[in-house]
Amino acid sequence: MTRICATFLLVLLVSEYGFRSRKDAIESLTKAGVRGSAIRALGWLIAWAGAPVTVWGWPQALAAVLLWAAAESSGWLIGRRFRAGWAAGRAFGGLRVHLGPLWATVAVAVVWWVARRVVPLQAVQPFVWAPDAWIAAAAAVTALFTWATMVTVSVVEAAGGGTVEQERAQDMGAGEVIGLLERYLVLLLVAGGALSGAAFVIAAKSAARFPQFKKPEFAEYFLIGTLCSVGLAVAAGLWLRSL
Repeated sequence: MTRICATFLLVLLVSEYGFRSRKDAIESLTKAGVRGSAIRALGWLIAWAGAPVTVWGWPQALAAVLLWAAAESSGWLIGRRFRAGWAAGRAFGGLRVHLGPLWATVAVAVVWWVARRVVPLQAVQPFVWAPDAWIAAAAAVTALFTWATMVTVSVVEAAGGGTVEQERAQDMGAGEVIGLLERYLVLLLVAGGALSGAAFVIAAKSAARFPQFKKPEFAEYFLIGTLCSVGLAVAAGLWLRSL
């Protein structure tokens, strides 16, 4: 179950967000093209090519088709919802758009759980070329790049924080880079069992921004963004530790 869900999430995040800056991700999501479909097809091809399934029958073929169709539907819906939100004046498409990969992965998990109790899918359960921890780590690292940035700025935008708009036009602003490094450091600390060490990362970031805390609107923007960003990194680290 973990391999299937982590692989699905990894393929969807890479195809829709990839390792791009916030600006590049926004420009990509505003366009409807075949690039995402090609990346998803390649991702599933790699996963299935190494799957330890020696005999392919209708259960395996059905599982492959359903997973591919779910990924394609999710990618299409994310792009469509983003463009609708963008056209409505939401600079980052809206928070619900960027939570799409999580809801899609949960849906796949539920369907997979039910299917394994109705259809003999035990032979397809591995369905990937690497152990659970490898796939989960790849999904976590990918998620904490562009996707986590978009979730964070969407949360700030939903809370009415206009400060984030100042960095919107930059290809890779300082705030975006700081957030990225912050998440990766927290991920390593939490996954390594040093949960308390994450506090030092937050303290260092706060010290650098301290002079700006005199402005209440910036303090609120900073607190909301930091809690969201660090929260995602902590969740990813705890997930890796649980495997």
